[in-house]
Amino acid sequence: MSSRAAQVSEVWVRAPRVRTHVEGVVTTGNDRFPVDGGDVSFTAVPGPAVLALISQGRAVDTIPILVGDASTQTLRQVVSAAKVADDATQREIEKLAAQAVELVDSSVANAKKAQDGASRAETAEGNAKWSAELATSYSDSAGQASSAASSSASNAATSESNAAKSASQAAGSAESAKADADRAANIASSTSWNGDKLTVNGKTSPSLRGPKGDSGASTWDDITGKPSTFPPRGHMHRKADITDLPSFAEGIVEGSIPIRGSDGTFFVRAPQKAGHVATKSYVDTAVASEKARTVGMVWMVETEAAAQTKEPSCQKGDFIQVAQTGNIYQVV
Repeated sequence: MSSRAAQVSEVWVRAPRVRTHVEGVVTTGNDRFPVDGGDVSFTAVPGPAVLALISQGRAVDTIPILVGDASTQTLRQVVSAAKVADDATQREIEKLAAQAVELVDSSVANAKKAQDGASRAETAEGNAKWSAELATSYSDSAGQASSAASSSASNAATSESNAAKSASQAAGSAESAKADADRAANIASSTSWNGDKLTVNGKTSPSLRGPKGDSGASTWDDITGKPSTFPPRGHMHRKADITDLPSFAEGIVEGSIPIRGSDGTFFVRAPQKAGHVATKSYVDTAVASEKARTVGMVWMVETEAAAQTKEPSCQKGDFIQVAQTGNIYQVV
């Protein structure tokens, strides 16, 4: 927004989904490319992709792009092509969108060539006229003047021939530019919606909306099979019926108060003397530990699988951000 360049150290490029290409497969793994002085270049196969801008090890922006078949393309072209392809119909028109962007750029280039050719033709025509006038002036002179006039006439003929050739090239470039513009306009004008079907350049996609499912129960009365009453019922278990009941340490009676310390869980009897209760130092340490534990950190991983692997080592309240999908999770 401020026209200053973002502090991006590298970019990650990946496919949004697994797909085939030629005789191989394009995966969703990230390819990393360093940014040097604000410039970055890389080679990518044609098709949809996701470009993530990385600053200080974290993804600051994730940008959908669409790579066409041209040998070289700018960031503006691939981002514009991705915007043309709507999310709901991207699979059907992504290739047409890339071709449309290339055709527009080709049309501009051909128009520039036509303008340059017309300028050269105008210059050549002026040179031919000047040579013809000079030849006429020399025709009244004798001797060497006559020879110079003949040479000027030859130059004038050559200039006229060059002017005709430049004019022909200019006309050809103009026709190419018009043909490219007509093709781009035809693609845009032939795109239309018919209900949930999209038609692009005479090709209609299948229905993009699935069948509507049955509606579920929305009120208490709509729920079937529920009991008429829900009477509360208390119950108890004997100690002998519990198979995983932990054993108590020697000399510690049942009913002791469990206290979790920094070295694990231990037990004390109900307080009888001052030495049997937790000290102020222990309480202060426990409070400080709880505060430090709930501050929360932000961890950066590449994939969803890596996020699941990272979760057990995080504390409650920490955040995990996945670069591949852009999802952010909070550990609870």
